Amino acid sequence: MVLASIGASSQKVKAHIPVLESFLVTSMDFSNIFTLIDQVASSGKLDDFIIAWNMIEKPDAAVYLEVLKRIRKRLNEDTIFDWAKGLTQRNEASCRSLACFLLSIGNPFKRYEGVVSLLLELADDSSWETRESAASCLADVLHKNFEEFYPAMAGWVRHLSENVRRAVVVAAKKVGQKRVPGRGELLLQLIEPLLMDTSVYVRKNLGAFAIGDGLLRAYPELTLAYVKKWSLSDDEQVLWNVAMVFSSAEAVKHRKEALPILRRLACDRRRFVWRAAASALRNLVRRRPEEVACAIEDWDECERLRIVKRIALGAH
Repeated sequence: MVLASIGASSQKVKAHIPVLESFLVTSMDFSNIFTLIDQVASSGKLDDFIIAWNMIEKPDAAVYLEVLKRIRKRLNEDTIFDWAKGLTQRNEASCRSLACFLLSIGNPFKRYEGVVSLLLELADDSSWETRESAASCLADVLHKNFEEFYPAMAGWVRHLSENVRRAVVVAAKKVGQKRVPGRGELLLQLIEPLLMDTSVYVRKNLGAFAIGDGLLRAYPELTLAYVKKWSLSDDEQVLWNVAMVFSSAEAVKHRKEALPILRRLACDRRRFVWRAAASALRNLVRRRPEEVACAIEDWDECERLRIVKRIALGAH
């Protein structure tokens, strides 16, 4: 954690927040920053808190957690929600990121419409940092109130913004990691429409990440059943995502199921598809070289299949 220098503006800040005076006259006692946060949070004045919060440059995860813990201890849920609304309007990305996490405190469903509206805005933020925070918060809110928030999420998969659609993908993975029984199929159905999404930003977070590293790990049999179904599609975006599922580290546990699917994709006439199959197959070869090399030894019935095999084995 690095604390920002107050410099020549210290007198102005002191006049605005009297409680800061004892800290500023000594040019900030860095070890007491959380004590300062406690005092301004206890006052309930958001403007005062923002000045204190902005003294911290590039807060890391540990800082966010500590500050959130202190805010939750000192403010009621109504005030926390009001603070989240105020922080959402700030120019500083760290303020908007903090707003994301404040929205997931307590029971978000008590303020369903307000929380959904703010999360939608934050998920489409211009700052990558804020978008990441929004996706994490979205996952937390969905986990806490799955049945209530699921319909909103299902609507967002068709949102015009690729940022919002990508937030749904990331949130689905994070919720899946909780491995709550009965949620796997709903999460797979939630992201299913995004398999056809042409956005690179969405696609890069879907096949290998949300499905391969997320849902396949959490709900393996169910996810494999969906992947097999998707592999019968003729849509190249869908097939690319299917191949990328098997480029994840988790896929090596399911290599026997993966190989017939990748073999079919390797024969696809579209370079976009067969190159994805080659990439996934190379991942399996790298992790289980002898076993997979032996399994694809007879991949020779068409030229594309032979090319994919050479790529996977590192000969092309």
